[in-house]
Amino acid sequence: MRKQVRRQLAVVAATLVTMAPLAARADYSAAVLADNPLGYWSFNDGDSVVPNQGGGGTALDGQVIGGQFVSAPSFQLVDGRTVSGLGAGNRAYLVGENLDEYMAVEESILSDLGEFTLEAWVNPGVRDGNRIGLFGQNDAVEFGFISPNQIQLWTPAGQTLNYVIDPVNQIPEDTWFHMAAVANGNNIRLFINGEPTSAGASYGNGNFNFNIG
Repeated sequence: MRKQVRRQLAVVAATLVTMAPLAARADYSAAVLADNPLGYWSFNDGDSVVPNQGGGGTALDGQVIGGQFVSAPSFQLVDGRTVSGLGAGNRAYLVGENLDEYMAVEESILSDLGEFTLEAWVNPGVRDGNRIGLFGQNDAVEFGFISPNQIQLWTPAGQTLNYVIDPVNQIPEDTWFHMAAVANGNNIRLFINGEPTSAGASYGNGNFNFNIG
């Protein structure tokens, strides 16, 4: 998702795993780490370096470039559920419009994967721009809002997920939600707040008959 334009964006507990996504549980970190993810960044430790708690070890520690950490001990989802399993001292990583605000892992961890799962708690703030990058690796797996109300996960292999959200009942602006993308080599599935979404828009329609030859 090149030439990203970020509005206010807060991320809690970004994870790269190889299993199915997890919904909110009593102890979210313990539930995620039980799946032995390659990368797990909770943003609760470190200010200039965010330790990777996943199996990839310190080689995947995140380097903080700009932005700020804010308190996020609990938050409410659009359906009224309160998420509190992240802990009393939980923090979020907040970036603004400056393109030079992000956390960098200095390894190409999304290259040449046959399958993957990406998940995070996200609050994208006010979505009034295009190409709002959430997380990913340029030219490999790019994940974010391609437009204010459309989520896109792009891969160079030709598999691309496009999903038009309901901006009122599903992901209102300035609201926390859990998102996960699961790719198995054949297709990509998107989960929002633990619920699977549809595969995306149709391929189009026409009034003509089907022909062969």
